[in-house]
Amino acid sequence: ALLNAGVNVPFACSEGICGTCRVGVLDGLPDHRDNFLSAEEKSCNGSILVCCSGSRSPVLTLDLEYGKTKTSIEDQGGFFLGATLDINGGLLMR
Repeated sequence: ALLNAGVNVPFACSEGICGTCRVGVLDGLPDHRDNFLSAEEKSCNGSILVCCSGSRSPVLTLDLEYGKTKTSIEDQGGFFLGATLDINGGLLMR
């Protein structure tokens, strides 16, 4: 859904086995369909592999900067890079 909406997310396998497309989850309940995250990581709902997984809630808010080194929000001009998708895969904001 992200790629179809024009959001550039790194990916490699498109099958949920490599972890390249892993992003953070800020809000909502992911539907984990990957074979990369451990059962413990899936139960925490802190990240999701967007190449193959979806949302169990009407809205899923993602942190597209997950895992990257950040300074502070002020140092980045107050901007946050994220995406919110509705259950049908439509991009609500970037």
